Amino acid sequence: MNPKAACLAVLLLAACGGSEDGSLSAGAVQKSTGCKDGLHATIVGGDLFVAEEGPIGMTLLANSPLSQYLFWVLYDNVYGIPTITNRQDKFGAAQPFPPGTSAGASTQLQLQPPSPDDLNGQAIATTFPKGIPVELLLRNYDGGPVSESNTATTASIDKDISPDGWPTASVTYGPNNTATVTFFAAQLGQFSVGLTNVCGSGTSSSI
Repeated sequence: MNPKAACLAVLLLAACGGSEDGSLSAGAVQKSTGCKDGLHATIVGGDLFVAEEGPIGMTLLANSPLSQYLFWVLYDNVYGIPTITNRQDKFGAAQPFPPGTSAGASTQLQLQPPSPDDLNGQAIATTFPKGIPVELLLRNYDGGPVSESNTATTASIDKDISPDGWPTASVTYGPNNTATVTFFAAQLGQFSVGLTNVCGSGTSSSI
């Protein structure tokens, strides 16, 4: 199995936790909801939400000096639906910038709703994906085990994702629902992504 496929298998492997009724496991961080108007700050491990209906715009601003890595956008596509079985296992994922992508590349990431099997007969909001939490994760393949030095995220969306990394990516919130996320600035130089149609409440998660 190639490293990317192996890491995907690990990422999507549900760990123990949560409950059958969909409630959060003990000790899970309850996320603040909504976005703070006029939030212009840089927060380590800052949270992200989809600001309005429509895709998230993404631009790879810098990816030096990484050459082998896994970059994922994870999102809680059952957020706000009242009764979801095993909520901690339900989420969407996308890999917008695989290794070899040049800085400056852009994409419009359309988040996908949950499958009918995940909805328990309920309907998603007509405004989907507005308001759902988003988490960015970067894993650097540096030859070592998963650690704080090679796996980082923005604020957790409280899913059973392994490895979920450390919420050490800095989020700089800008005007007009924009943000810049920078990973490993101190250790590796820069891996940064510019985002549109996102906002934050100004909170962070910690482990």
